[in-house]
Amino acid sequence: MAVVHRGAGQQDASAYLEDGSSFCIPPEVVRSLGLEEGSVIPDETLLHHCTHHRAAVKALTLLARREHSCRELRRKLRERSFPEEIIDQVIDSLLKSSYLDDRRFAQEWVRQRLERRPEGTRKLAAALAAKGVDRQIVQEVLAEVDEYEAAQRACEKLMRKPSMTRDRCIRSLANKGFSRKVIDSCVDAEDDYTGGF
Repeated sequence: MAVVHRGAGQQDASAYLEDGSSFCIPPEVVRSLGLEEGSVIPDETLLHHCTHHRAAVKALTLLARREHSCRELRRKLRERSFPEEIIDQVIDSLLKSSYLDDRRFAQEWVRQRLERRPEGTRKLAAALAAKGVDRQIVQEVLAEVDEYEAAQRACEKLMRKPSMTRDRCIRSLANKGFSRKVIDSCVDAEDDYTGGF
């Protein structure tokens, strides 16, 4: 059993375990468990609550930096050796409170990706699937993408490269996941605008 000792400021608290070790208890855990000076609580219960708190704080810190998919966040918490049961609880809580949302993640990820390096929907879909985003969400998010506009931007970037040929441009756009129909339209438009490669 752990014995709780409250500091002078009543915010700080420490737990003294039966094995003689001790550790600080986060104020949120003190409040949630209603711990007072001299409270006695099973070691496992206290450790579970403290570990849960640490995992939740880590998850929120990661989400504050950028959106994550559920799978990404789960992987990062596993890498930090949090128990699977606690990871499940933290993920469930974040989903319920809308701090974690695969649709929002996918929309933001696609927006940033198209700004930096335009790609076709096939390539975007494969990347989102690898990040664990549900196929239905991927289809709905990518339905909002104007693939022709993205291909035009990619084609314009390619045309800035010295010695770019029509065939090389077509191959590059195909490697970026654009459909042949979109590629042909963009390359033909570029031909019309510039007078040829």
